Amino acid sequence: MNSEIKEELIWLAAALVLGISAGLLYDLLRPLRNHWGKAAGIILDIIYAAAGGISLFLFAMASDDCRLGLWQLSTALVGFLAYLHILSPLFSPVLNSVYGHLKAFVEKIENILKKFQISAKNLFKKM
Repeated sequence: MNSEIKEELIWLAAALVLGISAGLLYDLLRPLRNHWGKAAGIILDIIYAAAGGISLFLFAMASDDCRLGLWQLSTALVGFLAYLHILSPLFSPVLNSVYGHLKAFVEKIENILKKFQISAKNLFKKM
């Protein structure tokens, strides 16, 4: 196989991984957006868009003499959409469950700290 074709296939595979990674990051941020409210959702959207833009820019600078072709962009888009339609339905319930357990753990820690704070106030009132 021609070395130029091999190099192009490697860049296309990297673009596919970039698209899948963008989908995974989207899924990681989705439960946070749902649980933290509208303002946090806007901030997380900005962070996601910045991360996606920066990663696409860095990919373009590294690939094929700083040229990002339509093939690489299309392959990244295919990777993103494939992740959202194939893998996301599998990962979303797991991530929601993890975030639910994490939220319950944080609430328990907050309750313990509140009880400790009340106990400390009562102790220092008596002194």
